[in-house]
Amino acid sequence: MISHSMDDVQVKRISKALNTCANAIQGINQKFDIIDEHIRQIEGFNDLMNIKVEKALASFQRLDDTFNERAELALEAVIGASEGLSDLLESSVDSLQRVNVKKELEEVPKAFMLVTIPIVILLIELAVSNAYMGVLLASMSDVRSV
Repeated sequence: MISHSMDDVQVKRISKALNTCANAIQGINQKFDIIDEHIRQIEGFNDLMNIKVEKALASFQRLDDTFNERAELALEAVIGASEGLSDLLESSVDSLQRVNVKKELEEVPKAFMLVTIPIVILLIELAVSNAYMGVLLASMSDVRSV
């Protein structure tokens, strides 16, 4: 059996070294406690940032959905308007193709005659009424004396 013996100085020196190591370990533990507190604060901050990022992403998703809905509505409106314009142009082309310009030009003198006969009759009536008014005015004594 081996036995070791130490004198008081050696015991005090080892005791002091162990005490210093214990104090250093306690200091390290305190530093780890501070680090743990910082990590908890970072995790809390990270959780808050995650919530904010999720809310921002949800907002962007709603914005994207709104833009898509509006774009679809605008596209449907443009499609409807272009279809309406296309139908209108087709009916205009059909109407223009049905018009026979030569026949219509041949009908113009007939239509013109139908309009000119009443105009001539109105002019004759106007001339007769002016003549009658002239005779009536000439028969008035006040007008003759002037």
